[in-house]
Amino acid sequence: MKDITNIISHLKLNPNLKKLSSYECFNSLKSLLPKHFRDAIIFMYKKNETIFFVFNHPAVHMEFNYKLNSISTVLSQLKKYKNICQEFQNVKAIVTNKRIFLESESLIEEETYIEESNANFKNPYNDKEMYDILEKIRDNINKNH
Repeated sequence: MKDITNIISHLKLNPNLKKLSSYECFNSLKSLLPKHFRDAIIFMYKKNETIFFVFNHPAVHMEFNYKLNSISTVLSQLKKYKNICQEFQNVKAIVTNKRIFLESESLIEEETYIEESNANFKNPYNDKEMYDILEKIRDNINKNH
């Protein structure tokens, strides 16, 4: 019986699922980088025989370029020992100046506060409509308290 690794290796050979091998290469390469590089990577993509790292800060981009020889060595080690990333020859880094929103980020932040009132006040209104409005306010305060 085939196990999951055999099934995945056969799937990666399928031309329709070529992105699967690229995805594995990206994840392996990213996992071998230092934490501050991993945290600064927005996304990675391939173009021809080059892997592009897109960073969110220019300082990390400069440091990445400074350590590019070491990172290229890591890529060659992945090719040699894990037999992945065979189609890639170069590694480059770029910085985007556009704000990219991740799924976990929201565009609108909800304001939260702690209710300070305990809804102990008199309702001075004799008018039925005004009386009901103030009682609805009292109910909302009690719900939030």
